[in-house]
Order: sequence, then structure tokens, then C-alpha cells
Amino acid sequence: MTRSPGRRQARTRMNTATGDHPQLQFVFVNEGRLQEAPTVRHLLRFQEPVYPDDCCQAALDRFLDDRAIEVLPVVDRSDRPTALLVRKNFVEFFSKRYSRDIFGRRSILELLSHDKYENVEPVIVDHLRSVDDVAMIIIDSGMQHMVTGFIVSSAGRYVGIANGHDLLNAITQRKQAELYYLAHYDALTEIPNRTLLADRLEMAIREAERNGNHVALLYIDVDRFKRINDSMGHAAGDAVLRKVVERLKSVARSCDTVARLGGDEF
Repeated sequence: MTRSPGRRQARTRMNTATGDHPQLQFVFVNEGRLQEAPTVRHLLRFQEPVYPDDCCQAALDRFLDDRAIEVLPVVDRSDRPTALLVRKNFVEFFSKRYSRDIFGRRSILELLSHDKYENVEPVIVDHLRSVDDVAMIIIDSGMQHMVTGFIVSSAGRYVGIANGHDLLNAITQRKQAELYYLAHYDALTEIPNRTLLADRLEMAIREAERNGNHVALLYIDVDRFKRINDSMGHAAGDAVLRKVVERLKSVARSCDTVARLGGDEF
């Protein structure tokens, strides 16, 4: 264990003498926890919806006036989502003059029910669903929704839309965090492992050299731990290790580090 004065953990040469040295420091390592997968509400953005009784020309004008609009959600008068207008399909359909002449003044509801229009069945998810869950829903519904996006609701009412690009980015970041956690934290005790400790010690040494300080490393193991495992089983041994970590963390500051090197070594 080591202790450092700031939030940045670093590594330091081991030195137990205190006589002429400016400051003797210990460095502990903070507990690291892998966060739950974020909910889809972190991805949503509000897009002003259209209504089933709006005329198609009004929706077309919105697409033509703002190229950033990729989809227009369709909601009823109770704000419940019912459909999704996709720019590509909608603008292509009305690029033909006869389509504008026939359907331009008709309602969106009439267009969606017409067999000549390629309607996209929307994916509607609750804003509290995790990004991992939503990804599975989209895969099951068809990967085209990764491109068109999906509708986000709360208690059945429209609150916004989200797109596949942001969803994939959130999932990628999540998986990267998982890999980092698995590589740098102990699965049993959820504290930094040997790899992360070595990295933080290296940082501590550099910081101590820069500031003219010294860092000490405190090594702890559990006496007769093998006897506990052999006589009471590994579950009891695991419980003891967790309790040791709990005790160590109770005396460590928020900027300190408690790490498990392996077995009963801390």
C-alpha cells in the first residue's frame, strides 16, 4: 500500500528512513467499480414530431428546409409515438411529381397506410432501457434501424429520438471500460490488481522526484490464511479477503490506494 498527498496516484522508491528526507508518504489505491451500462436516455435528442393528421407537404418542407433532419417521429394527440418518417424514403417518394400532386395535401396517416409508400415500422424503447438491451432489440428488429434510428418514450409518451451511431459509440466505450476493468482490477475484491498498482507506483515515483518527496510501500499478508481455506473452504477464505479489504479501505483516504497483489497479499 502507498499513500500520496493528492488524487493522482504515483510510485516511489521504497525508503524507510525519515531523518533527512522531506516527507515520508504512503500510497493506497482507490476502489474501482465498473459502472452499469448507461440508459438510452443519455443518447436521446428531441426532434419536434409531426401528427397523423398533418399534411404530407408540411413534413416534406421540414425535410427540405433542414438537411440535418434524418427522421420525423409521428405521434398522436396524446404524444404516443405511432410511426417514423425516414428522410430517404419520404423525400424519394415525393421526388416524383405525381406523388406530390396526389399525396401532398393528404394526411400523413393516409400516406402511411398506402401500399405505394415504403413505411418503416419504428422501434420504440423506454428511456430507462440500457444501451445493451436496446442494441439487442434493434438486432432482433432489423439492422436498418441502426441507420434510421429509433424512438424513445417515457411512460408510453414520446420524449425524443436516438440514432444507431450514438448507440454503437456508447456500447464501444462500455466494452472498452469492461476490458480495462478486467485487466486492472481484482475480480473478487474489486480493488486495483498488481498491474494497476505498478502503474500507479511509477506515477508516484515521478511525482515524488518532481516534488522532492518520498513514498513508502506497505506490504500486508494474512497470517494462517491457508489454514482458513483448508479447514473452512474457499468461500470462507473469500469472505476473509473481502473483510481485509474493507478494513484497509476504512483507514485509507479518498486519494489513497489499496491493491491486491494476489492470494492474501495486499
